[in-house]
Amino acid sequence: MVIFHPMIMCNSKKKRDRMNQMPLDEAKDCYVGVPYSLCVAHEITSEGYGFSVSCETGTITDVFQPSLEE
Repeated sequence: MVIFHPMIMCNSKKKRDRMNQMPLDEAKDCYVGVPYSLCVAHEITSEGYGFSVSCETGTITDVFQPSLEE
């Protein structure tokens, strides 16, 4: 089972300059397989990404760009 952690974007986050954002491929390389912690969750969401965590292993299983349409 996998739990998805939706990222909530506030207005100031939407306006953030995306030039400073870590590329998605690099974020996946850095975080997939890392044990979940509040610190890791903050790092991922501060980059503007959402993530999922495995309930079985407690590790990050995916990092993704959340859709603003959902």
